[in-house]
Amino acid sequence: MNMAVGSSQLVAPQPVAGGAQAAGGQAAAGAVWRPGGGGLAADVAEVASGFWSLVVGLGVTLAEFFRPTITLHYPHESLKMTARFRGHVELAPDPATGRPLCVACGSCQRACPSDCILVEGVKREGERRKSPTVFRLDFTKCSLCGACVEVCPTKGLRYSKEYNLASTDKSVYVFDLLKRLQAEKK
Repeated sequence: MNMAVGSSQLVAPQPVAGGAQAAGGQAAAGAVWRPGGGGLAADVAEVASGFWSLVVGLGVTLAEFFRPTITLHYPHESLKMTARFRGHVELAPDPATGRPLCVACGSCQRACPSDCILVEGVKREGERRKSPTVFRLDFTKCSLCGACVEVCPTKGLRYSKEYNLASTDKSVYVFDLLKRLQAEKK
């Protein structure tokens, strides 16, 4: 007795003389379910397909096994950032003097849509231009849009290559860019 269920077959063993079918038309215990119900040829084709899939997967694994590894051991090795990487903003130093190229004009502060830059400056005696006294960047607000870098008339701002910034304390991300530039010079 065969009972068709969808595209599969539920094959019940033939009852022994005097045996009865289970109540409710259910197949007797020990029924075998065959996917597709196509017989021996379909079962062999399915096993062959699964075996071929296994062989292909092992071939890919074996090919990758002999290629050189590209993994870096992170805390001890780090990536070299590409030239186009845009980290947080930093002050660019004057190559001749080492002082910041910034003239504290405030263009970057006005152009920043996130309101994360604070610039203050004074004109010191004997100097032709203003010098920044405060240059603070709140990186928790920065969207890295680049408006401040683009609007700077002296090219006094640039993107850093620093990427490994991780902390649970937000105050770590309020950068005093003047102090960072002075620490970089040393």
